[in-house]
Amino acid sequence: VLYMQTFPREFAAKHLAERSHDILLLRPNRREKWCVRYYYHSMMRIQGFSYRSWTKFVSDNGLQEGHVCVFELMKGVCEATMMVHVFRKFNGRFVLLD
Repeated sequence: VLYMQTFPREFAAKHLAERSHDILLLRPNRREKWCVRYYYHSMMRIQGFSYRSWTKFVSDNGLQEGHVCVFELMKGVCEATMMVHVFRKFNGRFVLLD
């Protein structure tokens, strides 16, 4: 499940172009940037990041099962960009990971 990232249809329809394109992913307080391929397929009703580019982001950020990613769509930028905040549960509470 960690290796395929999909988005709810309503979110994609409202905020993301109805076509396949690249999205830039950023993490707070990090210099690295990840360019992931967003695929949109209207007939199959699937929208999400491609396997290859998403696995690179997962690997580079040490994401594990149980981690929660919050995608913040950035406004006022030329290309589609999302800030990704990562949380994990610790002692019954969610903690933001750097």
